[in-house]
Amino acid sequence: MTNLASNGDADYFTGNKRKAKSPGISTKKAKHENLNEDHHLFHQSDGEEDIATQYYRFQNSPRLNSRDEEVFCICRRPDHGGELMVSCDGCDEWFHFVCMKIDTQDALLIDKFYCKFCEWKEVGETMWKRRCRLSGCRNPIVNNSKYCCRDHGIEYIRLKLYGIQNTYDSRKLDIKRVLEATGGVHLKLMTLGSSFPELSQVTKYFESHNMELLPQDIQQKLQVINEAMKLLETEREDKDFILQFLAKYKEKVKITNELYTHRMVPSDTTSSASSNTLSNKQTKRKGKQPKVKKYEICLYHGNLQFNNPNSKALEYMTKLVSSTDIQQDFEDEINKIVQEMTKEEENDEDDDDSNNEHHDDEDGDGDGSTCWAPEICTIERKKCIRHNGWWNLLVDKTQKEINEFNKSIESLQLETKTLLRDYSVQVYEQKVE
Repeated sequence: MTNLASNGDADYFTGNKRKAKSPGISTKKAKHENLNEDHHLFHQSDGEEDIATQYYRFQNSPRLNSRDEEVFCICRRPDHGGELMVSCDGCDEWFHFVCMKIDTQDALLIDKFYCKFCEWKEVGETMWKRRCRLSGCRNPIVNNSKYCCRDHGIEYIRLKLYGIQNTYDSRKLDIKRVLEATGGVHLKLMTLGSSFPELSQVTKYFESHNMELLPQDIQQKLQVINEAMKLLETEREDKDFILQFLAKYKEKVKITNELYTHRMVPSDTTSSASSNTLSNKQTKRKGKQPKVKKYEICLYHGNLQFNNPNSKALEYMTKLVSSTDIQQDFEDEINKIVQEMTKEEENDEDDDDSNNEHHDDEDGDGDGSTCWAPEICTIERKKCIRHNGWWNLLVDKTQKEINEFNKSIESLQLETKTLLRDYSVQVYEQKVE
């Protein structure tokens, strides 16, 4: 809180600030002697001298005058005249209101004060409290109010209703109209004007999008906005469809990997049992079970088409999205993929470079497969660097595009409301005229 002091009273100073009064000298004599000192060098305006030079002189000026009196402010004068002073929250120096070009009547409105040098050094800026709304009052407001006290709030409302010069008759008719509009009910009076009175033709447009009652120029503008909004909504629906497809495709990948693991576990278990297994006693004693390898294949579709998909791709995507039992509806395709991966495992193809380039090139024309994308990556998911995290990337990209469409649609909706609101205001203004 900013400290204020006046009349040379030491009680206004705390901490490391002033501890005592300056030696008693008459006001007239002190003012006469101060005029002969070189304090005017510090009292120049910002335009007359560079602020950096002023700050240098202020910092290097003596703290005591020739009479060993403590001097303050940029004027470097002792406190003889009892002028109102304020303490800087940045440097803890004391300054006169007059030297800082602050009206003494605004003393209570100062929240935080920073001198010209601290503001120049960007230590802080002077902050002011909000002033009471009543004209002529220079006091700060109290909490949760616009006035310094309840009496000033009542006086402000009284002046607004009756007029500044208490001409009640000039406002009598207006007050009567307000009371008649609310029926004398206090709640209605409090809510009067809280909502905008929409025109009937505007209300009908929002309800049924019927614009026949609106002017021709408004109809043309609304048509342009509606066409743009319709296009954005169509694109947003396409992106929503892609998100649904990705969710179902992820489920299909999980089913495929589970079936492949089920087929590969018996052979792995048999081979491991003959070489390195724990006895039944050891297993029961340690409470451990032999680890079963879990197979997770990438299964990335190389021909996934999300932008302008052809008819075959769209048919496949629609079938997957609408499927309620993926394992049954795509049984042929899943079995084919599992068979191909099982053959690769049985042939012991351990060359990683060769595996990274391998894709199943068959499209299932003769075996009933419905796979529309023949290029399916059969590399183990953890080893497939090329398609690492492909599902998450596609989902994030699609969701970001949907968010952008939503923002554009909201912007067009706001533009529609603003257009109709301006039209309503124009109609009301013409009625008043």
